[in-house]
Amino acid sequence: MGTQRDFTFLQRLAQRLFTPTPHYMLIVDPDLSGAQRLASGLGRRHSVAVVGSAQEALHAIAMRAPYILVTELDLPDASGLELLAAVRARPATRNAVLVAVTGRTAVRDKIAVFQAGADDCLVKPLDPQTFAEHIEHLSNFRRALGDTGD
Repeated sequence: MGTQRDFTFLQRLAQRLFTPTPHYMLIVDPDLSGAQRLASGLGRRHSVAVVGSAQEALHAIAMRAPYILVTELDLPDASGLELLAAVRARPATRNAVLVAVTGRTAVRDKIAVFQAGADDCLVKPLDPQTFAEHIEHLSNFRRALGDTGD
């Protein structure tokens, strides 16, 4: 007689990997129309809020912790680097996916982004479809690691 094997773990892993789960994303960028364009490329894959400053971002985060935070580095009221570090330090957002977007191309700026706790740094201008695919890859990678943000 053969033994019965339980493949429940594999079924859950496959579901986690191949079933897109909408997550709450916060985009912080003083160029609100540009941020809305990026958000529109995400379709129904994510629930997206857009704010224009670090102060508005901190207020939004206090109301609902994002699974993904995308921030411009040049904000009107603070440095995006400071915002990234503050978000990474908070227990509620410690495991959030953090992405910086900037027009800066210097290596030192990218290093500073990663030192502030970001998971990635994208250089503007961004195509909404490419941005959406990139965010989806980051989400899938995080999901594969078992951190769904739930």
